Amino acid sequence: MPVVSDEHRAEVRAKIVATAAELIRRDGPNAATTRAVQEAAGVSTGTIYRYFPNAAALVAAAGQEITQQDWDNILGALDPNDPDSGLRQVIREVVLGPPETAPERIATVLLRTNSEAGSDGAAATTSYNRFVVEAISPIATDAQEAGHLQQAVDVEAMIELLDMVRDAMTVRAAQDSYATSHARVGAMLTRFTEAACFTQATSADAPADT
Repeated sequence: MPVVSDEHRAEVRAKIVATAAELIRRDGPNAATTRAVQEAAGVSTGTIYRYFPNAAALVAAAGQEITQQDWDNILGALDPNDPDSGLRQVIREVVLGPPETAPERIATVLLRTNSEAGSDGAAATTSYNRFVVEAISPIATDAQEAGHLQQAVDVEAMIELLDMVRDAMTVRAAQDSYATSHARVGAMLTRFTEAACFTQATSADAPADT
């Protein structure tokens, strides 16, 4: 029986996860069935179950990859030499980024909201939430140390609160069910956040549409 290297196993697992993530982006979290992933990735059902105990675990792994890519896109656009500007950019992207242009964001929110307590998906959701807080906390802490963010601000709680609001805003935008609009709600939340958390608010809020 041939020996399979760790590198080969990692490549196969990555291929399966990437395929599931692409199906989720394109057709939603219910699209990444074992059969669909098997056919799209060109692997056997047995191969999938060698890496994942069930379909929920596979969806959880794909969701984590989607989340990583979503936040890599946000963080990669920041100015690393300006902690104040960087944090403001993150906040505005979190609450104002148009969800219709970010399939990763929609997929992530659907995965979060569709997870049942105690499931693999719920465990993955907790992992996603921790990732977001851990990814942005250093930026916020730098801003706080530089005197841009008020010392009384609980950095991690602020980030998680804004991320929770982003989930709700993304769902409402995806449903096209706003009474006002995504831009207006986001602009108001940005103003509230800057007034409550920053030592000096700016006037560079996003324009509110009518």
